[in-house]
Amino acid sequence: MRSAALGYWLVGGAAASWGLWPLVLREAARFGPIDASLWSAALMAVMTLATLPSLIGCRLQAVPRRALAYVVLLGATDAANAWFFFQAYRTTTVALAVSTHYLAPILVALFAPVVNGEEKHPRAVVAAFVAFVGLLLILNPLGGPLDRSAIVGSAFGLASAFAYAGNVFLNRRIGEAFTGAQVMALHGLVATPLLVCFTPLAAWRATATGTYGVLVAAGVTIGAASGIAFIRGLRRIPTAHSAVLTFLEPIVALALGVLALGEPLEARAILGALGIVAAGVFVVAPQRHELS
Repeated sequence: MRSAALGYWLVGGAAASWGLWPLVLREAARFGPIDASLWSAALMAVMTLATLPSLIGCRLQAVPRRALAYVVLLGATDAANAWFFFQAYRTTTVALAVSTHYLAPILVALFAPVVNGEEKHPRAVVAAFVAFVGLLLILNPLGGPLDRSAIVGSAFGLASAFAYAGNVFLNRRIGEAFTGAQVMALHGLVATPLLVCFTPLAAWRATATGTYGVLVAAGVTIGAASGIAFIRGLRRIPTAHSAVLTFLEPIVALALGVLALGEPLEARAILGALGIVAAGVFVVAPQRHELS
């Protein structure tokens, strides 16, 4: 019982900490303008360096080649996830960025039959419809011409959702070949160079020293420490329960967007964002036969 309780705290705490990214971005921006590509590249580099010690003594030659291949692919999909996610944050409102990003659980449920050969999820279609209506409420296309930043930002957020769904499928295929920290380190060795390639050289020189300080602190705490805590918590509680707890991230981010960042949020947009979160919880929540 104690072990399970700790698992819920670890998973819930990690998910809630990820909702702090908008606040971290604001604090870093106090030192000067930030390139979104640099954010994703630098954070991935810090998380990789923080978890590299886990590879000491790891015998890669004894690991199945298929598992190694999946880790390499995971590096590519997570690089895309990070790049698109922070581009969304820098382009549009927090509400729209996190709402589109958190379409990922619904995408996993919709595509699992095709990718993994699983049975069709009975709630997937309903959840997808509710999420689509929620997104329309946020964008409000009937209220006038759509703002360009909203269109581009939602496209970035949706792209990150597809990439994150790829992360989920690949993590399942890696299995128990590596520990959580080893997966973070190995996939980071692939993801970091890819993200660096998409970061303009001028951005590294133009970024203030204080910004790098915030990056390192956030990468070690919210990035690496929360990631390891999340993986450890996953091993103590049911997968469906952990999936529901991850929705603490958009809830915290939405609250910060309004309360700390002063983003205006109409009742329509709040309803739409909550609808997307509710649809995600609905599709990942355990069903009755799973609880019995």
